[in-house]
Amino acid sequence: MEESKLDQIQSPKNLESIYTDGKAYAEAVSYATNADQRLETKDYLKDAQIQKLLSEVERYREDTTLRKSLAMVFTSIIALWLFAVIMILVGNYCNSYNLSDNVLIALLVTSTANVIGMMLIILKNLFPSGDLNATKV
Repeated sequence: MEESKLDQIQSPKNLESIYTDGKAYAEAVSYATNADQRLETKDYLKDAQIQKLLSEVERYREDTTLRKSLAMVFTSIIALWLFAVIMILVGNYCNSYNLSDNVLIALLVTSTANVIGMMLIILKNLFPSGDLNATKV
């Protein structure tokens, strides 16, 4: 008789026949259901974490692509700007523009400031610091 009870306990199909009390049976079924729900919840949380990590990787990949393209655009703008400044200086040297010294100084100072400023922006965006409180450009 004890062996048959043991066989009934080992097979989950006969849970109802083991428990003579309806409350005990309901509680056992509830525990089994809760265990299944916990496993499903764990699987759902793992899937959600994986999706979050994949979206972060995709965002970083898109950010990197955007940063590279912006760096190329700014670099070409800087190159064209410097070429234009050099052409103005050469044109002035050949006496075709006849610009005053103050205009040439202003041109060189603003060009230098623009080049340095653009390169700082490019470098800050390509290599951001880990400090979250830092001022973003």
